Amino acid sequence: MIIIIDGYYEVSEIAKEWGVTNRSVQQMCSKGRIPGARKIGRTWCIPVGVSKPEDERVIAGNYREARRKARGEITQSAKDKVRFIETMSQDIRSSLNAIMGYSDIVRRNMDDKEKLSECLDNIQTSGNYINNLLNNVLEYVRLDAGMTSLEEEVVSNEKIISQAIQLMQGDIDKKQLELSVVSDVKHEFVYADREKHIQILGNVISNSIRFTKNGGCISIHVSERESRIAGMCLHEYGIEDTGIGMNDIVVNNLFASFSKSQPGDYKTGGCGLGMTIVKKLLNLMKGNIKVSSIPDKGTKVTITIPHKIADISEYGLDDTVVNMEDLKGKRILLAEDNDFNCEVAIDILTEAGFEVECAKDGIICVAMLEMKPVGYYDMILMDIAMPHVDGIKATKLIRSLRDKDKSEIPIIAMTANVTPREKEYSLKAGMNGFIGKPMEIVSLCKMIQSVLSNNN
Repeated sequence: MIIIIDGYYEVSEIAKEWGVTNRSVQQMCSKGRIPGARKIGRTWCIPVGVSKPEDERVIAGNYREARRKARGEITQSAKDKVRFIETMSQDIRSSLNAIMGYSDIVRRNMDDKEKLSECLDNIQTSGNYINNLLNNVLEYVRLDAGMTSLEEEVVSNEKIISQAIQLMQGDIDKKQLELSVVSDVKHEFVYADREKHIQILGNVISNSIRFTKNGGCISIHVSERESRIAGMCLHEYGIEDTGIGMNDIVVNNLFASFSKSQPGDYKTGGCGLGMTIVKKLLNLMKGNIKVSSIPDKGTKVTITIPHKIADISEYGLDDTVVNMEDLKGKRILLAEDNDFNCEVAIDILTEAGFEVECAKDGIICVAMLEMKPVGYYDMILMDIAMPHVDGIKATKLIRSLRDKDKSEIPIIAMTANVTPREKEYSLKAGMNGFIGKPMEIVSLCKMIQSVLSNNN
């Protein structure tokens, strides 16, 4: 049984994770080799997320590794990297093959509307899969390198669950699943990283949807446990399904990178990184996860996350409703060098009611703004990676214009490089917002509305 006390694991759980004996972990604690370890009664408790200390022989010099290299043997680290690339390549190629295949079917069935609709749905599904895979790989790499931090704000527990479910409502409806949610928490408002919290719940719920047959059941039960630390509470999420379940071998390897419960079965759509990311995010939050499963019966995942308690007065509601009538006719200057991306963006924005003009690079964007009278453009959508003058430099040039009315035009960064560092650079350069590609029109319209209202 896993025991966690406000961000601490017991010895047996850490021993299992590190592949050593309980006695070894106790000795490490006694010698002060595990940072933050403390004794509660007679039991040593180890902070969640702490790394396994290097063996003293490794610190002195890894002679075994040197001998392996001399013999030309492939290290485990190298094997993992090869497996990582091979698996990702296989997943991407499978989806690209589907996209190319269905595109060919479309060309041969231009007059069959039903066939066209089906093929376009499958193309979009494959495209979404590639996008999710790349997002997961980037998130995995950032977490593995320790480049991810928490950005906590006051959130509503009920809203977090609702948003996590909403992301997959289409899949729930498609499979006609019965979903029930029961929440019994004393402290509804807590401090948490909204996006990462939704990502954790979303990944687990997504697995339940993926591996539960049509007409099956998924239940979510949220409860609260009292914390031993003043001002803190523990929220526990129990997510249970009537899906295909897993055997003990799969459960034990569930958090390994690119681990799949159905090897070689790409119809389920999982890339094998979701649960690895969940585990790493929970370690970052000092949280915990337990998984129990029975083949052909179902799976239950229990997530425990410690939170600082907040008050309802600290909570800011984010129920932004986009008024498209107010946005219709707004003229956008789109700085985008890629012809295909430009064509797609113009089509989406025009369909939403905007007027759009395109600049092929940053210097042309600045020139077009200077040539037109004040107020001609309502805002700029600025790609970051462009030739000659990129989006960051172009924004700095615009912010330095002598004409104050033009220099203060709202600018939203639009980029495929959705890293925290890229966002930080964009905002420091003077941009008013940041949105990733592929572009989601609802999210973009919300941001445009917010930026324009703040600029007035």
